[in-house]
Amino acid sequence: MKVAIDGVQLFVARAGNGSAVVLLHGFPLSHVIWKAQIEQLATASHVVASDLRGMGDSDAPPGPYLMENLASDVAGILDAFGIARATIIGHSMGGYIALAFFRMFKERVVSLGLLCSRVEADTPEAAEARLRLADRVEREGMQPAVDAYLPRLLAPGASEQLSNEVADLIRVQKPNGAAALVRGAALRGSSDDLVEDLDVPVLIVCGAEDTISPLEMNRALAARIRNSELRVIERSAHLPMLETPETLSETIQGFLAASQGVRRAAP
Repeated sequence: MKVAIDGVQLFVARAGNGSAVVLLHGFPLSHVIWKAQIEQLATASHVVASDLRGMGDSDAPPGPYLMENLASDVAGILDAFGIARATIIGHSMGGYIALAFFRMFKERVVSLGLLCSRVEADTPEAAEARLRLADRVEREGMQPAVDAYLPRLLAPGASEQLSNEVADLIRVQKPNGAAALVRGAALRGSSDDLVEDLDVPVLIVCGAEDTISPLEMNRALAARIRNSELRVIERSAHLPMLETPETLSETIQGFLAASQGVRRAAP
C-alpha cells in the first residue's frame, strides 16, 4: 500500500500482529530483500517494511535525501498506522537511517538492529566516490550501480541465480531516486557520538565474508555498546537476508524474543 508523507507517496508492506518491527533496506535495493524475514517475523510481530523514498515503488522527489529526511519518513509511516514505538532494524544504509531515527525519536525506539552497517561517516574519498556514482547513474541509468555494488554484495560462493536476481533488482530502481539517495548518504555525519547513548537492546549482524562492513569493525562497535549482541552469519557477505535467509530470520526473531518479549512461533 502507499502512504503519503509530506506529499511523497511511500510504498509500505505490512504483515502480522504484535509488537512493531520496522525493516529498512539498504542501497541500491528495495523492501523486497526482506521477503523471507517478513514472512517469518510476521508469525509473532507486526512487520513494517517500506521502500525508501526514491527506491522501489516509492516516489522519487528531488533530492538529496538526507538521513534525517528518511528517518522522518519512518516516523510518518509509524504515525500513519498508529504505532507509538517499534524495533527499528536497518540494513547497510538502512542502518544509517535507524541511527538517525534514534537520534531524532529516541522515545519511539524499543530496540535497534544494525545489519551490515556502520556508525562512521564516509571518508572524503568515499563521499566523493558516492557523488561520482550519483552523477553517472543520472546520466547512464542503473548499470554503474550494478557494476559498483554487485561484486561486493555477495559472498564468493553465491549462486549465479542469486547474483542475477540482485543485479536485476538494482537495475529496476529509478536512477533519479538512487542518485538522490546516494548523495544523501555522502552528506551524512558520523553517528559515533550516539554509541554511548544507545540505551536500548542493540543487535549487530555481520556477514563473515562482508568487506563493506567487515567483522573486526563490527566487533569493535559491539564492544562499545552496552546491552548489545553481535551475530556473525557464516557463508554470507553483505546480504544475509538473501544469502542465508533462514539464519538471519532466526537471529532477528531470537533477538526480538529476548529484547521485547516477542513470543516465538512453535516449529
